[in-house]
Amino acid sequence: SALLVFLISVPVAAVCGMVTARRGLQALRDLVAQARAIELPGAGARLTPANAPEEPRELTAEINAMLARIEDGLHTMRTFTASLAHELRSPLQNLMGETEVALLSDRTPGEYAQLLRSNLDDLHALSDAVDNLITWCRSSDPKQARGALEDFDFAQEARMRLERERRTAERGGMALQISSAGDTRLLADREGSLRVLRNLVSNAIAASPQGATVDVRIEGDEQGVALAVEDRGPGIPSELAARIFEPFVSGRPRKGERGGYGLGLAICRTIMQQHGGSLAFETRPGGGTRFLAPFPRARRAA
Repeated sequence: SALLVFLISVPVAAVCGMVTARRGLQALRDLVAQARAIELPGAGARLTPANAPEEPRELTAEINAMLARIEDGLHTMRTFTASLAHELRSPLQNLMGETEVALLSDRTPGEYAQLLRSNLDDLHALSDAVDNLITWCRSSDPKQARGALEDFDFAQEARMRLERERRTAERGGMALQISSAGDTRLLADREGSLRVLRNLVSNAIAASPQGATVDVRIEGDEQGVALAVEDRGPGIPSELAARIFEPFVSGRPRKGERGGYGLGLAICRTIMQQHGGSLAFETRPGGGTRFLAPFPRARRAA
């Protein structure tokens, strides 16, 4: 009887094993066919394990998660490429347009000098766009270290470095006012801290209407040096308030202008975090936005 049971159970077990294996392998074959049909991750392409055992389902879930991460990376890359094209195209179009208009007829030396000053401002804007993109690429790489620390007067540097922004504001019928108080010497990455200053001021000028004043205030105390930039613009939209410092998030552009791609504030936040500080904003009394960037006072070199 035992021998008979053994002889019967062995073929039955073999048949059951073959059926189970075939079912599992068929599920894998279906997943392979689905994966082969995905040429490039996008548009929510996912694997669907129909009637698959538990193990292939776990594998499918991990593959789908990987596809989602690839899609996010591709979306970021496409947005970054569009940002690069936009940031470089606008100053180039200004340069070409103003030069073509100037060449339509003879000009006086003063008019040519004014054209050269305008072209120089556009070239500086082009350089700033490239610097922002380079800074963003470096900040996205965790191996990149912060720049060397320098001991300098932040308020004095601000007055020297913001002359171009002052001319930009005057051309738009606005005023740029810089004030300081206390000890404004700072031990920090000079170019990084000035990148925060220029990005915030450029954003404030772009957001302010004609006839407005952009206020820049730098105050130093025992804790550090605090930078505050105020504009008279429409303010931060409520739907963007929680995401305004994320990359590729931008507020509403002014009428007749294209909005940026939101790298400036993301770069500012990264630089402030590297210095042990923070970046925040608040609604300005009377309208507009006030951005606050406090730099902690590091220990100065002897």
